[in-house]
Amino acid sequence: EAMRLGASDFLNKNKLDPAVLERSVRYALERKKAEQTLRQSEEFFRTLIENGLDGVAILADQGNSRFVSPSAERILGYSAAERLGKDSFFLIHPEDLSRIRGLFRKILDNPGLVQTAEFQVRHKNGSWRILEGAAQSHAFTNPDFRGVVLNYRDVTERKNAERVSSRLATIVESSEDAIYSVTLEGVILSWNDGARRIYGFTPEEAGGRHLSLFLTPEKEGEFLGFLEKVRGGKAVANPVTAQRTKQGKEVLLSVTLSPVKNNQGQVTGASIVARDVTAQEKAKAVQNMLQAERDQLLGRLQLQMEQMPVACLLADQHFNYTYWNPAAERMFGFNFKEVEGKHPQDVIVPPQSREYVESIFQRIAQGDMTAQGVYSENLRKDGTVVVCEWFNTPLNDPDGHFQGIMSMAIDVTERRKAEEIGRASCRERG
Repeated sequence: EAMRLGASDFLNKNKLDPAVLERSVRYALERKKAEQTLRQSEEFFRTLIENGLDGVAILADQGNSRFVSPSAERILGYSAAERLGKDSFFLIHPEDLSRIRGLFRKILDNPGLVQTAEFQVRHKNGSWRILEGAAQSHAFTNPDFRGVVLNYRDVTERKNAERVSSRLATIVESSEDAIYSVTLEGVILSWNDGARRIYGFTPEEAGGRHLSLFLTPEKEGEFLGFLEKVRGGKAVANPVTAQRTKQGKEVLLSVTLSPVKNNQGQVTGASIVARDVTAQEKAKAVQNMLQAERDQLLGRLQLQMEQMPVACLLADQHFNYTYWNPAAERMFGFNFKEVEGKHPQDVIVPPQSREYVESIFQRIAQGDMTAQGVYSENLRKDGTVVVCEWFNTPLNDPDGHFQGIMSMAIDVTERRKAEEIGRASCRERG
């Protein structure tokens, strides 16, 4: 009767046997110890699952959750109670759903088979998280239950970092600039294809070598000084320095050095971007030389203009004065400050000559080079009139657009008076 009621053993008090009693006591103690060990084991694995960083789920053969670990809330925002008994496939991204369903059926049909996969799952806040999971079918004590044990973790940040890293690697490798990294002691750690094109050294030839591989003796100290600034956490932006290629050719490079830090924020090296500006720097040097020559010539020209006895005047495209030499001051009585930025019509052209002078200006603006030897009456500051012979040259930009005018004027008042007297004398004799 005791065995029928569930006892694992029994003693008959009317038939006590020492051997049987000893066996029963030993069996009871062993069973108690086994039960205690089982409880401890269950407690250990329950604590492990409840406090683990990874999520654990047991799914029935239709994908419904039969068990959800507490870590699911940290990973996906849903509490275990919210997901228990619910369709797990409902949360999977449409792009991954068909593939994951297929893997799930494959696991169910192949007991013991372990499958791993990455897939997107909708978080409770509506965002999509990338999970990395490993699943295996399991034979549970209930013979009527077929299920899959799933262990998973959130790898969204890692995958995003990998994508960013991949994009950056593509940018670095496809860049025309030399991009490389070095230790604070100047040992080369990485070397992109742009560096190979500029310097001529392959990654194998440059890796592990010191920067002196391509630094010129004159510039090595300067460049190592840049590294010292980086050691202090400062970036160095765009100084131009001379370096040499594998073939010994000197190149001019605009370099940028940035600190590379470890997880503790300590500077461990430098990332360097070098752009070949040899052609630009040479062109700049030529341009500077030409500009210096031009400035020198203009200085000489201005000196000549200052000293010449002929009035010399410069005006912009609107014919407003921008220069007026001392001879012009003597001729018309105005100093340059009095006429600067003013139009001739407002300064030295009398009313009776304005229409004629305007027609001359229009010819000059249109590029007429024949507006030379032009005579006109002009006003002096004191109100007297002088007759001037004008020699005008339009000033154009390289594209031929009118930018201003240079005029020279000679006072021919006395000559015109003499000519008029001569003509009058001829008329009297005639």
